[in-house]
Amino acid sequence: MIDQITIDRILDAAQIMDVVSDFVTLRKRGVNYVGLCPFHSDKTPSFYVSPAKGLCKCFACGKGGNAVHFIMEHEQMSYPEALKYLAKKYNIEIKERELSDEEKFVQSERESLFIVNNFARDYFQNILKNHVDGRSIGMAYFRNRGFRDDIIEKFQLGYCTEAHFPAKWWLLGDVYLPVQRKGLKLNTSIRPNRKFTTKVTSYTVYILPNRLL
Repeated sequence: MIDQITIDRILDAAQIMDVVSDFVTLRKRGVNYVGLCPFHSDKTPSFYVSPAKGLCKCFACGKGGNAVHFIMEHEQMSYPEALKYLAKKYNIEIKERELSDEEKFVQSERESLFIVNNFARDYFQNILKNHVDGRSIGMAYFRNRGFRDDIIEKFQLGYCTEAHFPAKWWLLGDVYLPVQRKGLKLNTSIRPNRKFTTKVTSYTVYILPNRLL
């Protein structure tokens, strides 16, 4: 296990511009930088990097985050692997110790949550953009409420119909999905190792990118 002091050193050293530039050609645009997204077939630059915020974000596919999240996604690494990658890049020595069973469980649960959260985000966004009901109902709802395309992309809004909502979810960690249905906000928490069954006509799911909720 990597101790927190070392993790903090890595996060402080890993400059988002420096890390992303190893894989993406960036051009300055205002206070930010822009380039072709490395996560999908991008013909017009939609991948933005903010050195001031230490974040990157694609406004087409929604992927991004800090330097660690970028490496995790781009190199298909786990959180500890991405930290080691960045530590090597910035010549930071890592001294590891054996994880306890409890620490191994917490680490595994955290990584599982990242996977689940990213899957849910992509799943509902895809329906909003590509399914006939997503476009005619979900997108119409956002348009009527005054949501612009850039706002929909920024906050990674999605939509789901009854036909596309899985009847059962089997998850390995807590996932918090703020759900809006018929004008009412419902907070649904899915607990570890518990089957979650629901049936709704339609709802809108708001999921924050790359963040455990």
